Amino acid sequence: MDEAKKNTSEWYAWSVAVPLIFIGMGLYVALVALDFGLGKLARPGPGVYPLALGIMLALLALACLIASRREQPDVRGMSLRPALLVPAALVVFGLCLERFGLIPATVIFTFVAGLADREARSMTVLITAAFLSLTGVLVFIYGLGVPVHIAEF
Repeated sequence: MDEAKKNTSEWYAWSVAVPLIFIGMGLYVALVALDFGLGKLARPGPGVYPLALGIMLALLALACLIASRREQPDVRGMSLRPALLVPAALVVFGLCLERFGLIPATVIFTFVAGLADREARSMTVLITAAFLSLTGVLVFIYGLGVPVHIAEF
């Protein structure tokens, strides 16, 4: 099999597998959210927002799946690096959040995800990490009152 056909078939495999994974994740989140209770229209329960986010994730992944079937990729130079490092960054964030707190987990997440881009500059990644950390603290800890430590060593 020549290289172009091999790359195209790999791209098609990823273009089906990744959206299917996210569709599954979205449906799982939506189903789990039903156990939290939806409440009433005037007073939504704790399951409303996870349900909505799960459904939106599944629909967005479905749209990506449909769109990927319509276009022919240019797969020359395509790398698995981003496809592996971005999900790895999410896993690392989840593992670090409780142990180290929001700011260290966000910084670690940003640096691992930044490794996915070969052309990413360290200063850009550092500024992104600072911005995401500040935004996360303001929105989740102070704004929403999520019980997460800012930093813990």
